[in-house]
Amino acid sequence: MRESKAFVSFNFKLTILPFLMFINSLSTLSCNKLPTEPKIPTSSVLLKLEDVSLERVKLKLTLNDFNEPREFFITKNYENFIQGKVIGRDTIIIDNDIRQNENYVYKAYRVRIDTIIDSSEALEVKIGHGWKVDTIYYPGDGQVTLWRLWGPSSNCIFAAGHNASTYRNLWFWNEKKWSLFSPSPQEKIPRAGNIYDIWGVDSNKFWVVGEAIYYIKDTTLPPPGLRRVDSSLIAYWNGVSWIKQETSGGLALFNIWGSSENDIYAGGWKGSLYHYDGFRWTKISNDTTMDFGRIWGRNSSEVYGIGRKYDTGVRDTTYWYFLKITSTGYKIIDSTIEVFGNVLKFGPGGIWGTSTSLYSWDKGIFKRVGDSWILIFNPPYAIGAVKGTSDTDLYAVGAFGTAYKYNGIEWRRIEGMPYASPLIFFGDIWLDVNEIFFLAWDNKQTYIYHFK
Repeated sequence: MRESKAFVSFNFKLTILPFLMFINSLSTLSCNKLPTEPKIPTSSVLLKLEDVSLERVKLKLTLNDFNEPREFFITKNYENFIQGKVIGRDTIIIDNDIRQNENYVYKAYRVRIDTIIDSSEALEVKIGHGWKVDTIYYPGDGQVTLWRLWGPSSNCIFAAGHNASTYRNLWFWNEKKWSLFSPSPQEKIPRAGNIYDIWGVDSNKFWVVGEAIYYIKDTTLPPPGLRRVDSSLIAYWNGVSWIKQETSGGLALFNIWGSSENDIYAGGWKGSLYHYDGFRWTKISNDTTMDFGRIWGRNSSEVYGIGRKYDTGVRDTTYWYFLKITSTGYKIIDSTIEVFGNVLKFGPGGIWGTSTSLYSWDKGIFKRVGDSWILIFNPPYAIGAVKGTSDTDLYAVGAFGTAYKYNGIEWRRIEGMPYASPLIFFGDIWLDVNEIFFLAWDNKQTYIYHFK
């Protein structure tokens, strides 16, 4: 598997593993002048590409005979890059000073004092195709704030959220460009409003959640005396048309997740929590003081969510809950209180996991360890989403245009991305082992950062 792409590092950093002793200097080596290389028919020096990503180039230097001399230097684009002495037959060299959309040529040399006695073949390394940004907007004052990404593959991804200037709330990526998905739910379902989240099993079988909007007469209001009322909206796309799903007693829904097409959960405001068993949607919460945030499950028996309640009166305290959700309701597993000056026990902003670990985030990233949450990363700004391909390949995005990568050892800021304005907020991630999509907005338009 090719290492996931991340982190172009513009600050020079070099790591050599496992065995390398640096020499303070080799007096005749410089960036501008290299010793004359002799013609040697059979090389005892081998330089091989081990791995390459946006984060680094990983090389393996091998001395086939492992005789003296063991001093070496390596050039990068024909300039002196590093020098040292190996104490093992194979030496791993990692170059973190790389940029996307560039090619590098490496070559290794064995030296004795001021003389090159052998060299490897030149090794050319190409660094990816790079990032690009698609902007989704409407001319004039129309607001497009998309919040969630879902798709079965990198050439079929949907984005859902708020659109002020159109009734078509889904955007679709076809591997080449983003465009409005047509027909939209609003074209077929009366009173359908914003679509906030999406989940499915393939491009012809997915569900969306949001709000259905209607108006009732209210004589206490100025003319025309109509009060807007929101209710739960769930719609199903069968590949041909939209089918409204029957629900009762709920308000706007913001989250949906399923383990299969016969086991789906949707949650939102004031006790709006539903379960789908393949035949019908059933409301499984009657607590109108509880708002349901993101839902994620490892399988049908391990489904988790985030809940929220406010105190009465001035509403200056927020109670957050870590929930285990079943087809008949939910159980509070843990809780934390958000009030000025306190430290949260877990991240109420969202929840996601791998086959072995569970993560939550908001003012930091937390990992579930046993029955507790451990803060594993505390960046200066709030986190909007965490996803990855494994526990040693995680991405996190958030406020002020920030994006991070975890490589199993440390979290590092992703460098080399196109400019991200401090005004934007990254709120969702879609990725596989080959491509990454980051979704961001600034309350005016939406930006989708894509790396392939």
